[in-house]
Amino acid sequence: MCDAGFYCTGGARSPRPDATDATQIAELGAGETVGGQICPKGGYCEQGSAWPKYCQSGYYNSFTGKKTVYDCQLCPPGQYCAGEGVEGTSGNCDDGYYCLSGSGVKNQYPAPPGSVSNSATSWKTTAVCGQYQYNNLWHQKECKDCPKGFYCDLEGHTDNFKVCPAGYFCPAKQKSASPCPPGTYNPTPMAWDENLHCYECPPGYHCPSEGLATLTDSYKCNAGYFCAARSRFSSPANLDLEMLNAGKPARYGPCPTGHYCEVGTAYPFKCPIGTYNDKTLQISSAACLPCDAGYYGETTGLTVSTCSGKCA
Repeated sequence: MCDAGFYCTGGARSPRPDATDATQIAELGAGETVGGQICPKGGYCEQGSAWPKYCQSGYYNSFTGKKTVYDCQLCPPGQYCAGEGVEGTSGNCDDGYYCLSGSGVKNQYPAPPGSVSNSATSWKTTAVCGQYQYNNLWHQKECKDCPKGFYCDLEGHTDNFKVCPAGYFCPAKQKSASPCPPGTYNPTPMAWDENLHCYECPPGYHCPSEGLATLTDSYKCNAGYFCAARSRFSSPANLDLEMLNAGKPARYGPCPTGHYCEVGTAYPFKCPIGTYNDKTLQISSAACLPCDAGYYGETTGLTVSTCSGKCA
């Protein structure tokens, strides 16, 4: 009977026929063969085998002379062994798929939406798309960046990413919404650019905090102050030095002399001709007093009681 690890096809003189064995070859007569061979790679030969048996799909064997089915090695995770009788693994599984131990195909399991499979996972498993990413398709190898106007705050997003709310902006690839800064507001959802979508606080209003979406009357500038643009305070005690230092009109500040500022004033009102006001923070036209007797006022916004000068 043929030994395990060999196969005997007929006419074998040895239980371990080997066509590479010089001793066995020397004993052959004319036209004879050794009648078998050592069991080849990719299979196994039990005792008494007439022909090799092959390892089934999903298994491989890299050695000759193997004796039982248990000598067939399970194809490792991330790789596949296609067909029967393979001597080694057939290759890595396809991008977008993963393979568990014993796979006979390169696309055993597709990566589901919200995850991917690629060389980084060694095709053994899937990787969940991280925050700021998503994937809405099956068998993908790469996650996509969260689109602008949205944010992806959880892992494994498919297409359920969140709309950027009003008062905020969301560039692409964000895991959270960014608030518009104080002095600005944004009434529209799905914004993505601070410069484009965070508008300057409008004339007559103040925007005290980040993330403002709507402006009600409660955001109007207080009487005695003016808010032309980008004001953060309802009663801005200091003039807009940024603009003044640039040689431009202030955008906000206390109401100056010669003027008055009602609730919601964007630009201070000048006292009319024939009047003056020598005090700051005035809240109505009642602060504009007549010029002193014997004096006249020919322009608006005068700041002293003698106005423009003595009458002729």
